[in-house]
Amino acid sequence: AVNATVTHLAQSATAPDPVSGAWVPDNRVWIVCTNLTLNANKTIDVEGKGYDGYSGPGRGNDYSGGSHGGRGEKGSGPTYGSAEAPIDPGSGGCGSTVAGVGGAGGGVIRIEASGAVTLHGTVSARGKPPPAVVGAGSGGSVFITCRTLAGGGTVSANGGTSANVYSGGGGGGRIAVLYDP
Repeated sequence: AVNATVTHLAQSATAPDPVSGAWVPDNRVWIVCTNLTLNANKTIDVEGKGYDGYSGPGRGNDYSGGSHGGRGEKGSGPTYGSAEAPIDPGSGGCGSTVAGVGGAGGGVIRIEASGAVTLHGTVSARGKPPPAVVGAGSGGSVFITCRTLAGGGTVSANGGTSANVYSGGGGGGRIAVLYDP
């Protein structure tokens, strides 16, 4: 049972791996269990724990929102990752040398349960809104596998919202839930 807030550190990568050319995430919440219950008013929250502003495979141009499962606004980068088994953090939004760095993308939540997952609280991998008039981060990833899923909680991987009409909101992240109906 989770009766607290669970999170992870932000991604430390600011550039692709020089050998493979791939973006390599280094932090995530990964829970392996038989049964999991997230109690009411408790959270698994990795908002803004993805790639920082100007970072990630979906980063874009000045003032654009980061992309991940969906494209960010205002000239953002490409979408990426798996819809069936999402494990990638969200990309950061872009800013400028004057306005500063964009909002960070959402982090990664992976839950592997052989039995029941009961969600009464909030599971969030949202992208971070920007600190100024720059692009927002894209949503991260939530990937849940279990036998049964129940509860009245919420699961989200939304992109951050833009600060004004000149900057872009972040694209949505990815959520996949595999269970035995």
